[in-house]
Parts: sequence; structure tokens; C-alpha cells
Amino acid sequence: MANISAYPLDAMVSDGAYNATFSVYRATETLNDSGGLSKAWTLVDTGIGRAREYSDNERLANEGRKVEESHKLYCEPTLDVQRGDVIVVTNAPQGGSKTFLVIHAHLPDNVMHHYEIKAKSFLYGSSETPMGFDVL
Repeated sequence: MANISAYPLDAMVSDGAYNATFSVYRATETLNDSGGLSKAWTLVDTGIGRAREYSDNERLANEGRKVEESHKLYCEPTLDVQRGDVIVVTNAPQGGSKTFLVIHAHLPDNVMHHYEIKAKSFLYGSSETPMGFDVL
């Protein structure tokens, strides 16, 4: 059995730490009526997860590396998510919804019970919105 103190999310996951709904959208290209390509955002998966804003120390460390991440997301390891996807988080305890651009997603070493996703929060409809993202 894993040492829970070594993997704090083990305890959190078993206690229902996933407190929000994740909807994953991926950019796809399809043929339009005139034979050209149109970019669209397609819902590829939904699941449950948790979003956490970076601490001040994490933000400071990222500034030195010129990294744009603002949040870490945790979700089920079966969720279909990859770099460049957009995740819309709803039903979180804070209320409302938040939208994130996935910077990096991976399974932590020796841990198969959750994905860790480094992401950048953006305000839907702002200049930071990924091109063509208009699914909301």
C-alpha cells in the first residue's frame, strides 16, 4: 500500500477531492462548404477534477522561467487531455465557470490515480482566448 504522506492526493482523491466538472475541448479542422478548412473546437471528453491556483512561491518560480501557467488541475487519469486543449471547469465550490488553456499534462511518476495539468486561466472572450474558441 502506498504511503499516503508521500502522495497527498491519494488521501484527497479517496475523500472526494474532485469537486468540479471538466469539459475538454480540442481544436479540429473540418472541410467547409467551399472546400476549405474551418477550425472548430470539439468537445472530446468530460470528467471530474479539481483546480488549484498557483501559490505566490510557484508564481515567483515561474516568472523566472517565463512560464505562463497560473493553475494546476488534477483529474482522473482516464480523461483525454493534451497540450493545446481548452478545459472548461464548472460546478466548482467557488461557483461559476473557469476556462483554461492546457500547457502541459502528465501522469506524475509512479502515480497512476490522477493527471496533473499545468494550465493558464483566461477570460473567455478576451484577447487571450485561443483562436476560434467560441463554444460557450
